[in-house]
Amino acid sequence: MQFTEINGLVYHYQLLENEAKPNLVFINSLGTDFRIWDEVVESLQADYQILRFDKPGHGLSEKLVSIEQKIEDYAQDLKALLDFVGWEKTSVIGISIGGLIAQAFALNFPKSLEKLVLSNTSAKIGNDALWDERINDIQQKGLTPIALGIIQRWFSASYLEKDTSINRFYQQMILSTRVEGYLAACHALKFADFREKIINIQAHTLSIMGEDDKATPPVSQEIFNKIPNVKQVLIEKSGHLPCIEKPKEYASILKEFLEN
Repeated sequence: MQFTEINGLVYHYQLLENEAKPNLVFINSLGTDFRIWDEVVESLQADYQILRFDKPGHGLSEKLVSIEQKIEDYAQDLKALLDFVGWEKTSVIGISIGGLIAQAFALNFPKSLEKLVLSNTSAKIGNDALWDERINDIQQKGLTPIALGIIQRWFSASYLEKDTSINRFYQQMILSTRVEGYLAACHALKFADFREKIINIQAHTLSIMGEDDKATPPVSQEIFNKIPNVKQVLIEKSGHLPCIEKPKEYASILKEFLEN
């Protein structure tokens, strides 16, 4: 088990070292830990050096004292983690809120970025009313009442129908997230807005969309056409987390983009 202190918080991370191979860092979605990348990493680890980690209050990382968090704060922590493991440059793959963190990283630390993958995300997710309601509900009732609804937004209906245990398993992942960690991420999402800034991203960028993504539908990701060097790929019959639903296809798309 690997952990270190970053900006006053203990971060849980996993570094899969692979000498002389390109660096990849994966950034998770809201309410998940780095296990969502397990099958993707399994397909890629022979050809890359891979870093993944848990955001504050997620997985085994320490929770924040205050929920007054910004997306840029997460990007700053990522840069500190990269400095700790000794990486000068890396390609960054971020999904959902991880995609917003990846955008903040690309804008604030362009010299540390090789290539950028923005998966199932947007330059602005939701609006103030949505996040205010989510924050209020969680503060009043906790995560349990909303967990099932979140799962149904994460996955396509066809994936959920494959196995009745999928709902229960991923609800447990959500419920293992500390309330403070979830609220801090919601606060950051409320104020994150890169719609006018993404034109300044110069890295070669891949936008991955899920055909059945209810949280960030493909139409919401058309904004990434503003990025000068962007390619967009649609994964059919997949929801908000194709790294779980279709990991082999997802890994193949990543590898093709990273190597060309």
